[in-house]
Amino acid sequence: SAIIPLVEAALLGSEPNRIISRVYTQKEVLERAYANDYATVAVLVVVMILMLLITGLGIVGLASFSVRHRTRQIGTRRALGAKRRDILRYFIIENLLLTSLGVILGGVLTFVLNYLLSTHFGSEQLDPRYLPSGIVLVYVLGLIAVYAPAYKAASIPPAIATRTV
Repeated sequence: SAIIPLVEAALLGSEPNRIISRVYTQKEVLERAYANDYATVAVLVVVMILMLLITGLGIVGLASFSVRHRTRQIGTRRALGAKRRDILRYFIIENLLLTSLGVILGGVLTFVLNYLLSTHFGSEQLDPRYLPSGIVLVYVLGLIAVYAPAYKAASIPPAIATRTV
């Protein structure tokens, strides 16, 4: 900031007829140059958060549907001696298997589509270091989303569960 007047004076000294309306710092030039990119990143982050939220709600809905349609099975297992943690573990493992299938399929599709985009349109290749954090995020989201329906299933008393259809 203090050097800007010196830069203006040096520029005017080298060419007296030069018109200088304003001298920008490197930081200001970069901010102006990347302003649209920052907006794009912000929009993509919002879209990503919304997609994760919708995915989580889908997992909750699928797990709730599964619990509702397996009420008799859960009651029978509880009547035969299964503890709450066994029922909880069953639904969590089932969700982990479905999540693993989705992660494998999504990871393969991600790299195939990224390869096609990078070869045909000259875009950058995806950095493989992002994949582990994405996988962990999807697993954590799946566990959080399935916990409430699984806990509800584990809380069903055997007498009530076997009575309902």
